[in-house]
Amino acid sequence: ARTKGRRLGRALVYGVTVAVVLFGVGFLVRSKWGPLQNLDDAIIEATTSLTRPRDGLRSLLITWQWLTQPIRLYAVGTVLCLWVWLAKGLRTRAWWAFGTMMVAWLIGLLAKYAFQRARPAVEDPVSQAPGYSFPSGHALNSAAWATTVVILLWPLRRLMRRNRRVGPMSDQDDDPTHSMLTNPSDRDDRRM
Repeated sequence: ARTKGRRLGRALVYGVTVAVVLFGVGFLVRSKWGPLQNLDDAIIEATTSLTRPRDGLRSLLITWQWLTQPIRLYAVGTVLCLWVWLAKGLRTRAWWAFGTMMVAWLIGLLAKYAFQRARPAVEDPVSQAPGYSFPSGHALNSAAWATTVVILLWPLRRLMRRNRRVGPMSDQDDDPTHSMLTNPSDRDDRRM
């Protein structure tokens, strides 16, 4: 119970820290703080100017934008949670990951309505999206999804490593003489 309490305490500190940073930046965005506004305008102009004349880059970015929409990320995340629960037996971890992803999605949506920052007006934009612009749904949800999926799948490294050692190469892998005499690139390929 003591270590569980410590872990929950650390998670709470991390969560509060992220919330303070998010809402601190949100306050600066909402108040139209000059240096941040100038940086934002400069980045928008530079990236739009770079992308607009390059059809291949534009298509790639629009495809990436479509793939990383929160609904698609969380659909994949939900399937991963089900797999981790049903195939690997990690029920608590799967429920934690699913809950974390859903809460992150909700926080991002609520933050958009809290800050209500209109999308910047750009002449000849590369792409247009509805709704408010801050925080970026793609950025926030992609970061939350990637972090949660890594934590969800992290314990499976040991299972995969253990399963790799069950094959016919296991005696050779544990033999230091064989390791010294084998081409290092062959050893690396076998462990991938």
